[in-house]
Amino acid sequence: MDEFLAIVFSFPTGVYTGLAIASMLYWLVSLMGLVDGDLGLDGTDGAVEAAGAKIDGAAEALDAIDGADGAAEAAGAKVDGASGALSAVASILNALRLRHAPLTITLTMLWLFAWAASFLGTRYLAPLLPGLLGELVVLLGALVPAIPLTSIATRPLSGVFAKNVGRSKRDLLGHTARVRIAADVGERAQVRVRIGGDDLLLRVRADSALPKDAEVLLVDYDAKTDTFVAESMSEVLDAGSSDPQP
Repeated sequence: MDEFLAIVFSFPTGVYTGLAIASMLYWLVSLMGLVDGDLGLDGTDGAVEAAGAKIDGAAEALDAIDGADGAAEAAGAKVDGASGALSAVASILNALRLRHAPLTITLTMLWLFAWAASFLGTRYLAPLLPGLLGELVVLLGALVPAIPLTSIATRPLSGVFAKNVGRSKRDLLGHTARVRIAADVGERAQVRVRIGGDDLLLRVRADSALPKDAEVLLVDYDAKTDTFVAESMSEVLDAGSSDPQP
């Protein structure tokens, strides 16, 4: 038992012991509901976009304040750095085939496998190599079996933690819709568009009179007013038929 504890809490196994204990404490605190345990790696790409969106909003708010231009630029620079770091982590884990489960689960399993490999390496391999060299070989070498073992262990979880990617409103551009609530020029109409079996109700700016049940084409989206720009399909077809033939 004394030999076991000596290996577990000494270098290099002690590094992975600390990481494994930190992971266990994280999950304990997560189970108590004090932190969000769903730190998704699938969520890494989404986190980059979400962070960017939040910063864009903060930067716009800062721009609206006199003398806040420097603060807005500094905030943007910090977020660009954070987004780059998140993208780098996503790229590394993707290259290592470790994107089957959320980041917290993946790292926990990685540290546990590395801890086991480090323990065995310290017990049987390190004595064969001189001093610090043997310890460094064990420290880095523990990741060699830990990475593929983590990939194999988390692969069955990929379906469990799969996330549906939300549809962007700009993805609706180019689709046809049917006017549900008519509107005159300059007013807001409501249209129904069917996407993948779902009926969506959208607000549309009427650049021309849009009678009820008329078919329109979604051509643009104004994020500031959360309103689509649509053109009557009859006008689109008329314009197409009137174009000179080459």
